[in-house]
Parts: sequence; structure tokens; C-alpha cells
Amino acid sequence: MVKDDLIIYDYDNQIIIDNKDKEILYELSTDARQPNSKIGKKVNLSKQSVAKRIEILEKTGVITNYFISINTLNTPIDYALLIKLNHNLTDEEIQNKIFQVGDISAIWWCLPNYDLKIIITTPDANELNNKVNKITEILGHYIKKKTIIKYLNYVYIFNKSYLINKNHETSIISKNLPLKLDSNEIKLIRELFNNARIKITELSKIVNLSPETVSHKIKTLIKKEIISKPSIEINLTKIGYILIELLFSVNGNIEIIEKKILKFCRENNNVTILCKIFGDYNYIIQIELENFNKLINIINSMKKELGKELDNYIINITYKGVISRTNRKNRIKSVVEYFSRN
Repeated sequence: MVKDDLIIYDYDNQIIIDNKDKEILYELSTDARQPNSKIGKKVNLSKQSVAKRIEILEKTGVITNYFISINTLNTPIDYALLIKLNHNLTDEEIQNKIFQVGDISAIWWCLPNYDLKIIITTPDANELNNKVNKITEILGHYIKKKTIIKYLNYVYIFNKSYLINKNHETSIISKNLPLKLDSNEIKLIRELFNNARIKITELSKIVNLSPETVSHKIKTLIKKEIISKPSIEINLTKIGYILIELLFSVNGNIEIIEKKILKFCRENNNVTILCKIFGDYNYIIQIELENFNKLINIINSMKKELGKELDNYIINITYKGVISRTNRKNRIKSVVEYFSRN
């Protein structure tokens, strides 16, 4: 794996950002396609100052990607292989061998319940088993236990309201929608997936449509919930924040329970993602925190909200990650190929 192809998440070379930077990051998380002039009015800065700050946040690796989420059924599926090791292995030794398996979009180092989370993208169950078997062969007797979770198309993505100490306002729901897209829409989705902040003028040249048509199509795709509003990926380790995942299973009336889970998520602005999963657990909640002090309060809040309906839970604290730019692009390539065939 070529080093330039990797996005590294670790706590080395942290940078200090101020409240204005946080306000800009929040605005980009709500809509990454906002022009700098619009962001400037909201954060009380000139568009030139906004542009300069965004440039610095990109160059220092705080902003790693501008992305859209695609709302789709029967397209390449993300799985997470969680592994507990019984012996320490060097990080480079792990990542170099595992990325060679193929279709690995990210490797995350975590604790205390599991040591590794490996993201595998494939629509084929047999191919998934092949990937898992290859990884098992690579790590061999170092594996103490492992489990696979499948991410389902029930997803809420929340704005990063914690950056400005604001309550959640909106969320984006992903549903199982059987999609019919034309060739121009497929091209737009492909380009937006690679860079959701690409300028309309550049985008119109790539897809050979007028800027007005491109703008209209993007708005329509968002309105129909085929794609999410463009947002950003933040390298939390660069700014000293902690990424925590709460995996839990429930028992009882699912409709009532999901209303309670959503209420909990909306009342805790450090929650950024809620996703239904298949495996040893039913749901995964992603939490982004500046320190651990608030974690206990969040967990107690969830216990109080769900009560006896909360069956079991574990916490994964992520302290390092490596994302492959190429494999991430291959994921959207697979999605595009699926739409092209249908």
C-alpha cells in the first residue's frame, strides 16, 4: 500500500483550533456545499477569511474528505470485522498485510473490548467469507476472538452540533430505497462521492450539463433522500477529540425502542451517527467527545432512557485509524457499476 494513498488518524501532530474554526467545521458538516460567503455571514467572517481557514484545516489534515451518503438497496455493503488480539503486533505489520486482502476501506485500532475494526465492502456473502478467512490466516494465532457486524440501511447522520455547543436540529435518515437513476445522476453521484465540495462549474464540465441543471439535479437527489446533504470527515485525533462507538442490543417492542433511541440521540449533541446493524448487537452509536468526562453521563443517560429494554452493550474507543483513498473510491465505483447494470 502506497503511503500517499493512506489517510492516517492518530494523536501525533495535534493542532489547536479556535471557536471560529469550530463554527466553520460545524457549518460544513451541515452542508459542505455552502459558499464561503454564506458561511462567512453565519460565523461573522469575510469570505476570504473563511476560505483561508478552510485551506489551513485541509492542509493540516483536520478536514480529510467532503462526502455524501448514498441511500441505496442491494449495492456494496459495509461490514466491520471486530478482532480481539492476544498479543501485540506492530501497526505497520497489520495494515500492510490486511490492505493486501482487497476491498478493505479502513482499519481502526481500538480498546478495550476489541483491538481492531476492519471495514470490508462487498455485496457478496461468499466474497466476505473469503476476505475474513484471508485476514484470519494473516493474523492466525494472534486472534483471541472475532465477530462480524453488517451495517444496515437504517442510518441517522447528525450534525456535529457539539462543536458549537448547540442542540441537534436535523438528521438525515437513510432508507432502503429501490433506486432508478439516469446516467447523468450516476455521474453526479460518483463525482460528489469523491469530492462533495467540488464547484458547480467544474462539475458541469465533467458531466457535460449546464451549471443550472447540475444544481437542480443535486437539490432533487437530496430532496428525494437519494443522497445526503454533503458533509465533511474530520480527523478528530488532529484536534484532540475522541471517537467512541457504543454497540448495544435491545429486547422488546422495536418501534417503541427506536423512538427512545432517537430521543436519546437528539438530546445528546455528541452523537453523530446512529446505525442499525446485524450481528451480536442491534445498533451502533458514534459519539465524538473532547474528553472522557462526559462519557459516563451519556451512558447513564442511555441506560435511563432504555431501562430494561437495554439488553447488552460494549464500548469501542478508537485511538488510531488508516483509510485507503483508493479502496474508498473503489466502493463508489462498485455502486456506479451496480446502477449502470440496472
